[in-house]
Amino acid sequence: MSILKFLFIISFFYFYTFAYETQLEETSLKKLANNYTWNKLLHYKNKKSEILDKDFFISQNGNLDSQEELKETIEAYFSTTLKKDDSHPRCKFPARYLWLSKQINLPNYAEIPNYCKKLSKWSVYKDTESISVILVSGYLGNPASTFGHSFLKLNSNNQNLENDLFDSSINFGALVPDSEPIIKYIFKGIFGGYEAGFSDKYFYTQDLIYSHTEFRDMWDYKLNINEYERKLLLFYFWEVVGKKFKYYFLNKNCGYRVSDALELISNEPIIDSANAWYAPIETFHKLESISKNTSIISDVKYIPSSQKRLYSRYLLLNSIEQNTINSIIKHNYKNIKFNLKKHSISEKINILDFLIEYEKYLLIKDPKLKDREKIKNKLLLQRLALPIKTPLKAQIKNKKSPAKGNKPIKVGLGLTHLSNIGSYPTLNFSVFAIEALGDNSLEFDELIVGDLSLAYKNELLLNKFDLIKIKKLKKETTPWDNSSSNISWQLNIGSNLIEKDRKKHNDLFVKGAIGKVLFNNDNFISYAFLNSTLHNNYPYVDINPTLNFDINLNEIKTSMSFGVMANPYNQERNETLSLSTQYKIYDDFSIFINYKKEKYDKSSLNLKWFF
Repeated sequence: MSILKFLFIISFFYFYTFAYETQLEETSLKKLANNYTWNKLLHYKNKKSEILDKDFFISQNGNLDSQEELKETIEAYFSTTLKKDDSHPRCKFPARYLWLSKQINLPNYAEIPNYCKKLSKWSVYKDTESISVILVSGYLGNPASTFGHSFLKLNSNNQNLENDLFDSSINFGALVPDSEPIIKYIFKGIFGGYEAGFSDKYFYTQDLIYSHTEFRDMWDYKLNINEYERKLLLFYFWEVVGKKFKYYFLNKNCGYRVSDALELISNEPIIDSANAWYAPIETFHKLESISKNTSIISDVKYIPSSQKRLYSRYLLLNSIEQNTINSIIKHNYKNIKFNLKKHSISEKINILDFLIEYEKYLLIKDPKLKDREKIKNKLLLQRLALPIKTPLKAQIKNKKSPAKGNKPIKVGLGLTHLSNIGSYPTLNFSVFAIEALGDNSLEFDELIVGDLSLAYKNELLLNKFDLIKIKKLKKETTPWDNSSSNISWQLNIGSNLIEKDRKKHNDLFVKGAIGKVLFNNDNFISYAFLNSTLHNNYPYVDINPTLNFDINLNEIKTSMSFGVMANPYNQERNETLSLSTQYKIYDDFSIFINYKKEKYDKSSLNLKWFF
C-alpha cells in the first residue's frame, strides 16, 4: 500500500508540475508569438509568411497564424506520438527549437537529437567556423545582375582547402527556365512572375560564375558573431534551403533575402525600407554603418576576378616576354619552339609559367575544352625540363568595397542657368546612382537609373530625366584573351531641358557611344568616344566625336570633354565643351558643378545628399 501511495504522489506531482508549466507557456504564448526573431524565422510580413511551401509549417494555418504555429511547435516537442526520425519537427526546424530553448524551459533539449540522422551527418554544421557575406560587383550582361549580387559563404575550419573554394555558399535566386526571352524575363522579374529560393553550393561554383565567366570582383565581409548566432544562422539555412518564395527583381531579390537572414543576428534592422526598391549594395552600406557602433564585421577582403589576377601577372613580364606570349597564343602554339629559342632560360620559365596559368584559366572557364587540357600538359612537360624557379607573384592593389563609397539613393538641391532663359532652382532625386564622379569603386564607370530633376521658372518644368545612364570604360586590355573586348561604351536614355529659338523645350533623346581608352592609371584616364544621339526635336540626330579626360584627386573628381557636333540635316557644326567637378565634403554630402556648351550654354550648381 505504501508503494502505491508513493507512486500516486509522484504521478500527482509530475502532472501538477507539467500542467503548471503548460499554463505558464499558454500565458506567455502570445508574447512569444509576437517575438521579432520568431516572426523572422517564419518569414512573416504583414501577418502572412512569404514562404510558399506548406511543409514549412507544422500547423495547417502556420503560414497565417504565428501563434498557432508556435503552439504546435511546442506541442511537437513534448509529443509522444510523433515518429522520432528525420520527419520529426525537431529535425526539420532546428533553428526554431534553438531559439525556443532560450525563451522557455525545454526538458532534455539537444541541438541535434540522436534520431535526426540527416541533420547529424550535415558536415556544414560541424565544419563551419565563421560566416561571411559576399558582395559581387555589377554585371551588365544580365539585367538581374546589373546592380550587383550578394550571397553568404560558410567558412570552413579545414585549413587544407585551397582558397576556400570548397567552402559552402548560400545563394538566393529566381527559378528561371532555360532560354527565357529577355523581355519576358525582365517583365516577369519585375512583377513577381517567378518563384525563387535559397540553394547551397560549393563556393567554387560561385567563383566560377562571377570571377571566371563574368569577370566580376567580390568583397568578403566576415561577420563577427558569437556561437549562438552562428548556430542559429546555420540551422536557419537548414530550414529554408529549397523552400520557395516569390521573386521580385526590384525589391524581394538576393540583397533583400540576405539582409533578411542577417537580421536574425543583428541588433539593428538592416532592411530600413524595401517597398519599391532594394539594391544588394544597400545591405553592405548598412553593415558599414552598423560597424561604426558595433563590431558586426571582423574583416573585409577583396577578391579580384580571375581575369584581373591573370592580367596583373601578365604586367610583371617585360615587353619582349609579353610579345612572345601574344604571338604564341595568336598562332595557337604552332610556333612555340621557334619563339622560345631567342629567350634566356629565365625568360622561358616566365613565359611557360604564364602560359600554364593562362590555360588553367581557360579550363576553369570551360572544362569541356579538352584540347586546352592537352596544350596545358605539353606546356608542363616543357616547363619540367627547365630549372626550378619561384613563379612571379602579382601584388594586386586592394580595391575598396563599393559600400565604402556613396550610398545609391541621391537627393539634391541646385541652381541651373540657361544662356537666354536665365536661372532657376532645381530639385533632384535618383532611385539608384553610382556616378562617374562620385565616391565609389567604379573608377569613372557609371550606372544611374531614374535620375529626376525638376525646375521652377514661372511654372514647374522637367529639367532633366535619365531613365538609364551607363558608362563602361575598358581600362585593362588583354590581347591574349579572345573573350574580352577593348571597346568602351556609353548609353543614355532620357530627357533634357534645352533652349531652342530662345524658348524652353524638353528634348527626349537616346544617346549611344563607343570608343577606346587611350591612357589609364590610378588617378587619370583619357578616352575617345564617337557619340550619336537621336532626338524628338529637329534636327533629330547628331554625331559628336569627343576627347575625354577624367581626373581623380580623392575628394575632388573632374571630367572634361572636347568635341565637334554635326548633323546630316542642316550640316551645322558646333564645338562642344563639357566640364564637371564634384567635391566630397562628407561621406554622404557633395557639391557638384557643371558647365556644358553646345548650341547654347548651360551651367549648374548642385548640393547632393546620398542615403
